[in-house]
Amino acid sequence: MKKISLFLILLTITTLYSCKDEEVEVKATEMSTEISRLWACSEIDDQGTRNYEVTIEKDTSNTDKIIIKNFHNTGKDNKIEGTISSDRIITVADQDLQGTTYLLKECTGEISADFQRITWTYKIDDPQTEIYSVSATYTPGQISKSGEVL
Repeated sequence: MKKISLFLILLTITTLYSCKDEEVEVKATEMSTEISRLWACSEIDDQGTRNYEVTIEKDTSNTDKIIIKNFHNTGKDNKIEGTISSDRIITVADQDLQGTTYLLKECTGEISADFQRITWTYKIDDPQTEIYSVSATYTPGQISKSGEVL
């Protein structure tokens, strides 16, 4: 009787354990597809808050990379490259921002599980002022002429 009871307990535990929710790993390729679109950016730093649009596109030559146009409101023709990891983190190498005298440093973005938000932290080294920290949030959509997200 003890053996049957022990067997039933082990069977129950095994069944419950095998039914637990497992987080499905999303590949970088799938993430780059999910986030390739127009985003409304709300950016905050020491100088205030700015709202503008950015576009994220898949890098056709490397499935782990994305291209971001108008990062830090530098112009729609200016772009940077980011690398997506399986833990939903985008990293951007330190680099000069096209169209500016700024150096972008320590830039990371975190993609939400539903792909509806990307939160960013980075530093801007402006040779005319100083290094300042920036936080930004991307949400799907456009910015209206009044600065509101559509």
